[in-house]
Amino acid sequence: MFVSNDYSSLINRAYMNPHCKFTHDGHSYICNICQTENTVPSWYYSTLDMNGVRNDRLERPELSKGTVEYRVGKEFLTRPPQKPVYAFVIDISKNAHTNGVLAMVLSSIRACVELLNDNEDAKIGICIFIINNSVFNMYSSITSSVSNCSTSFYATFSSRACGR
Repeated sequence: MFVSNDYSSLINRAYMNPHCKFTHDGHSYICNICQTENTVPSWYYSTLDMNGVRNDRLERPELSKGTVEYRVGKEFLTRPPQKPVYAFVIDISKNAHTNGVLAMVLSSIRACVELLNDNEDAKIGICIFIINNSVFNMYSSITSSVSNCSTSFYATFSSRACGR
C-alpha cells in the first residue's frame, strides 16, 4: 500500500484504486477520476501481464479490494478530522427475517455498537427498509425516537425527520 505522498493523482489527489489503469509496462498509471497520467514510484513498480494488469494486483489491497483504509499526512486534510459517523442500512423484509439475514445483521450491528461504546464522538445512523424506508432520530435530547417513513428516498431527507 502507498505510504508516502506519492499515493494519489497529482491533479485531484484521488487515491490508488482497482480502477486506475497502468501503462508503459507499469511505470505509469492513469487516474480513473481525472484521466491524468502519473509516474509510479520505483518502490511501487510491478510489471504488467499481457492484458495490461499488474502482476501483483492480488497482493495489494488497494488494487484488489472494495474497501481500503488510507493513513494520510496532514497535507491532505482540508479541514480538521471529523467525528466518525457509522451508517447502517437494514432490510427488515419478511424474506430477510425468514432467511436469518435480519438476525445476523442485528447481531453484527449490536457488536459494532458495543465496540463504539467508549467513543463519545462516534455518531450512529440506522435506516431500515421493506418497500419504503424509515429514518429514526435517536438524539439523547429527545425523549422518544422520531420516525419519518416515506416511499421516496429523496422525500425522507427533504422532510424534517430529525425534529430540529
